[in-house]
Amino acid sequence: MLSVQSNRGRALEDLVERAFDNDPGSKMFHQNNKTVILRDGTAFYQKGKGAPVDFVGTVRGIPAAVECKETSSSRLSLAESRFPEKEKKALEEFERAEGRSFIVVAFWKEDLLAVFTVDALRNRKSLSPKEAAFTLPVSQAMLLPQKIWTASAILRNEGEECLCRTTGSPWASKPTAASRT
Repeated sequence: MLSVQSNRGRALEDLVERAFDNDPGSKMFHQNNKTVILRDGTAFYQKGKGAPVDFVGTVRGIPAAVECKETSSSRLSLAESRFPEKEKKALEEFERAEGRSFIVVAFWKEDLLAVFTVDALRNRKSLSPKEAAFTLPVSQAMLLPQKIWTASAILRNEGEECLCRTTGSPWASKPTAASRT
C-alpha cells in the first residue's frame, strides 16, 4: 500500500505543467528531484536532494517561480512539515532578484485552484482560498498562465498604468480582489 505522503502534489504539478506547455507566451521548467544517469544505455533514477520550488521560468516575459501544493481540506497548513522553510526562502529570494513568486494550491474539496503571492505566507499558519490573489475552478486550469501574468504585471506596476495583453485595456490602478477572480 502506498503512503499517503508519497507522490504528494504530482496531480497538481502535472496540471500546471500542461497549462504552461499550452501557453505559447510561457516557458516554465519543472524542477525535478531525480537525476537520470545513463550507464551502458540504461537509465536509472537517483533520488536527489530536491528542488526548492516546483517550476521556474518566464510567464509572458516575466520571471516567475511557482510552488504547487494540494489539500483535501478547506485550508492549507503552512507548518514546516507541509511547507518547508527552504521552499519559503527560495520564493522570497526569487522575489528579491526581481522575479515573481507564486504558490498554486489545489483545494480539491472545493474543486478550486487558488494562487497566492509570497507575501501571503508571512505571519500566517494556514491559507484559505479567500486570501488568494485570485482563484479559478480546476476546469479552467489552462487559464493559469494568463492569470499569473496579469497578477505579475499588477505587482510589477502597482500604482502605475499597465497594459493587459489579453484584453488590450490599460489599468490606471490596481484592480480589486473581486475583479481578479
